[in-house]
Amino acid sequence: MSALTSEHIRAIISEPLAIDDQSTHQSIASATITRLVSQRIAGLWLTPADRSGTDGSEPKDFVRAELAHLADLGDVYKGEGGQWLPTPPRCIAIDDSVSLLLSSSPVSLLPLAIQRPLFTVGRARLLSIAETNGAVQLSVIRQRLTDWLNLPYGNVRKWATEFRDARSRTMQRVEGIDDAQIHFNGTWRNLSSKFFTDGVYLSRRRVLMPNRWVYLFRLSDVRCAIDGEASIFAEVEIDNDDALRLQSSLRPPNVKAEQFGYQEIGNSFVLHLTRPLPWPERKILSLGRFEQDEESTRRYPKRFYFHAKLRPIVEQVLSLLEIGLVKRHSSGGGHE
Repeated sequence: MSALTSEHIRAIISEPLAIDDQSTHQSIASATITRLVSQRIAGLWLTPADRSGTDGSEPKDFVRAELAHLADLGDVYKGEGGQWLPTPPRCIAIDDSVSLLLSSSPVSLLPLAIQRPLFTVGRARLLSIAETNGAVQLSVIRQRLTDWLNLPYGNVRKWATEFRDARSRTMQRVEGIDDAQIHFNGTWRNLSSKFFTDGVYLSRRRVLMPNRWVYLFRLSDVRCAIDGEASIFAEVEIDNDDALRLQSSLRPPNVKAEQFGYQEIGNSFVLHLTRPLPWPERKILSLGRFEQDEESTRRYPKRFYFHAKLRPIVEQVLSLLEIGLVKRHSSGGGHE
């Protein structure tokens, strides 16, 4: 269903218009895309039981969700005022044998030399390098993974150090932090724990608004804090995505790298996420799909299903965050 809906979206956005005897492209509104695609796939919504992978949603809701995923991947581009525009074909090497194709063009509008080696897995479209015979080099832009992600860093550990040092200079004194938790050696610990030394840490606590709760936190005298005596603390609020990135990168060298579990089930690669990923790194999740009953909840862990051929690119993105993978047994009861 995802593959079919995505192709309809691409076709509508890429459809050229005849203006003054010339073919051109014009931006198209979100409401128009949703209405046209919903009409085309409405016949497939027979009963609620047939809505596999849609979490019981109506066609328009499903179309909006697919449009958002395609925008995350870069298959389509959202301009001002909710207007959508097509994007040129680009490919990203997954490994020596397969590349990821990104483009708003549906398969029917792609060159024949690309159509033949192309195969679709959900909304992702993959090219078999061995079967392209050099055609990709002539008609498709090659894009590096880091350029596609548009990362705010080269080396995440260096970025974390520079980010911490820069934001630390803007900290302000704070009191009443009894509910604070500190991220230490890969886990969240209460401030009363006796593990901390003086320094700057990632912290969290809820203040006023539910979403404003992630900080860089300076402990000036941990011993006094543990003894319950007066102490001076300072903090600065930071963006949630930066905080998620710091969870894996702001750690001592002797602490084991963060790991996510995975399983291999048939031709699927199942990623077990124990926490959210930051943006833009989490755009990789749009190449897969949620476990159906986990899609609407914010709770973790969550399972994401990818085609097995997408595993190398998922591993590459996680490695940029210094997150490793460990294979889980089929029963989920342990690691290999």
